[in-house]
Amino acid sequence: MGQQVIEDRRVLQSLQTEIARINTQLADVKGKLAKIPDRPIQLSDLPPPPMDMSDPSSRRLPPPPPVFQQGNEPNGGNALTAATPPPPRAMPQNIGSERVATYRKELIERNAQLHQADQAIYGDEVAELYKAARTSPTSGGTSESSNTALNKLLSDYPQSNAAAMVLSEKALQAASQANTVVAEQYYKNLTTNENFSSAVTDSGVEAKPALTAYLAYQYVQQNRFTEANTLLQSLEQNYSSALLATPGPQGQMQYRSVTDTVKVLRSQMGTSTSAGK
Repeated sequence: MGQQVIEDRRVLQSLQTEIARINTQLADVKGKLAKIPDRPIQLSDLPPPPMDMSDPSSRRLPPPPPVFQQGNEPNGGNALTAATPPPPRAMPQNIGSERVATYRKELIERNAQLHQADQAIYGDEVAELYKAARTSPTSGGTSESSNTALNKLLSDYPQSNAAAMVLSEKALQAASQANTVVAEQYYKNLTTNENFSSAVTDSGVEAKPALTAYLAYQYVQQNRFTEANTLLQSLEQNYSSALLATPGPQGQMQYRSVTDTVKVLRSQMGTSTSAGK
């Protein structure tokens, strides 16, 4: 009997020692997990952002369809409305509100993920420069301070999503003022960096397809058909699933597919070419 008790105690002590060893290993693993990973952070590593945050500057979903009121960009214009072509003479069928709502939700979520990636990789300075670069006289800032912040953002963090977003907003603002020359300049800046091809502004505008459609429309009106066709090919190849917004007959927002947009603009190119013969 006494021998059995001694043996049981020995087993118990052995189990206690093993448990202590396991706890030590778990603590070590937790410490390693808390450290910053060695490889660059990817968007796929980040959790989906919460869609209802208490911070008023957070990206919330816009009002639901059928009324799509796009928030004004900080430097004055309504980018979603202005950066896409006016209603063409042969208006394609309007996209259903359910599909549009899903598409807008995806863009707002992508924008939030891009901000999260910047925060994880670069820290607070990029966010501060982004905010300063977006300010304008109408929002209490100055053009000089905005340009200074943008230049620092582009020089110190040229691959940041924030840089892409600011360039996108400025390009869309130029488009809203029908300033095609300036819009072209910003568009070229976006095009030269592959990392900027999927930029989405805080107001939920995917900049590249919106600007591509805007410039293609302008080129068609100016009979610059070769350049227009190049942009239309880019739309088809790179943004076939995008939806483009235009103001409808009563001023309401209407969405159409890239396929329909390209078809209408090519039709206008053909009509203009025939008329010129």
